[in-house]
Amino acid sequence: MWKRWHVSFGIIVVATVAWLLFERSGLSFLSICSDVLLILIVLQFLRANYAVYRNKQLRSLPELVLSEEMVNNAAASFRVKINYVLLMAHDITLGKDFLLFFKVSEDQLYKKLKNSEMQIWKTYGHSTNKLWGLVESDICTCL
Repeated sequence: MWKRWHVSFGIIVVATVAWLLFERSGLSFLSICSDVLLILIVLQFLRANYAVYRNKQLRSLPELVLSEEMVNNAAASFRVKINYVLLMAHDITLGKDFLLFFKVSEDQLYKKLKNSEMQIWKTYGHSTNKLWGLVESDICTCL
């Protein structure tokens, strides 16, 4: 790949542009992919209408067919994966895998604490004096 430097350069440029697009737009990968596919469908529609207007024959699109065997294989694969996840969740709830239970609970606790801390900062601003003044007044009223 590095022997053909123009191909390597093109890959790096496309990856950089894609990264900048995701970072600047704030959109997720799925939403950008769906937008691109929608634009491609509209272009195909316009191209087909233009060909009819010019009396040109379009190449036919291949017919896409899923065989029953492919669908059954995909369903079997998903069934195995879902059963594995359910078995793991069962083991966690029964306490058989305490380490994984601890990791999940620790992660959930961390997220809750982080969200509550962010809520405090949004409510009272960045001044810790206000926050400590509120805590002291709450303590004094409780006593």
